[in-house]
Amino acid sequence: MIILATLKKIRNREGNQVCLFFEGIGILLQRKLLDAKMVEDLFDGSVARAWEQVKTGVPKGRKRFNDPTIYYYFEHLYNEMKRREQKRQPKSYSHGL
Repeated sequence: MIILATLKKIRNREGNQVCLFFEGIGILLQRKLLDAKMVEDLFDGSVARAWEQVKTGVPKGRKRFNDPTIYYYFEHLYNEMKRREQKRQPKSYSHGL
């Protein structure tokens, strides 16, 4: 039981470090101190994978701590990367087959 609790704490700490890293990248992107294309080239898939892992817990944390800013910039980063991804994808056309 102690081992499982310790592993959970380690996983939570590591997950929080990843979130804080992307929170920082999001702040720099929001303030236009980083170029969005460079962020996209460096972290594109990683941002989405990380956010998908935490996105259900973020609203719970915001509500629990009455703080709507928890991982606000990480979410902004994710939304910006998704927006850019959608722009890159070719439009599908119906050929009336």
